[in-house]
Amino acid sequence: MSRDPDDSGIVPILLKQAESGDEQGPPVLRDVVGPAARHLSDAELAELKAELVAVAWEVVLDLLHSAVREMEAALFEQVSARLREELPEIVDKALRNHLRT
Repeated sequence: MSRDPDDSGIVPILLKQAESGDEQGPPVLRDVVGPAARHLSDAELAELKAELVAVAWEVVLDLLHSAVREMEAALFEQVSARLREELPEIVDKALRNHLRT
């Protein structure tokens, strides 16, 4: 994100206007001077990048592991259900073939 060269570090914030009595007025924008952005050296930028990548990679790995566990559980349920349905027929065919010979 590039900064505007005319940017003075002033950040508008929303304040409630103080009124006497029960009546409240509309919010008022006022300029507040904030700290100027610090420019990072190439080494600091590289270090920050490496740290962000490391933290993001941990999150990605955690999400991948969760997704694999969920897929594994779903696949296990599908295979179990199919075997539960087909196993009696498989056993029946095996018994018939065995008894015929």
